[in-house]
Amino acid sequence: MTHVAVQRKAATILGKLAASINVRAGDARQLVKMYERFGEFEMRAELESLFGIADLQLLATETDEAVKAAIQMKRADMNLTGAAITTRLRNQPPRSREIRKNK
Repeated sequence: MTHVAVQRKAATILGKLAASINVRAGDARQLVKMYERFGEFEMRAELESLFGIADLQLLATETDEAVKAAIQMKRADMNLTGAAITTRLRNQPPRSREIRKNK
């Protein structure tokens, strides 16, 4: 199967998924991406209870360690938005390489 054929088949399956759960295809694509990123995440249940899909999209590019820090921030202040948490994560001082090697 060619690359184009695989893409078409994936688009067809995604369209069927979107129709079956009554969402737009773009939203279904985002849900699939979020599942790919967080589907096996150890704190997935808590992550889903604290954050909406828009916030999860922002966190999807972060490391597991950063996502855990985001969960702690959100627990401490439920009014924090995903954008505010992302800003706080970016402003945290970088950890030294020695600490990273030991963990």
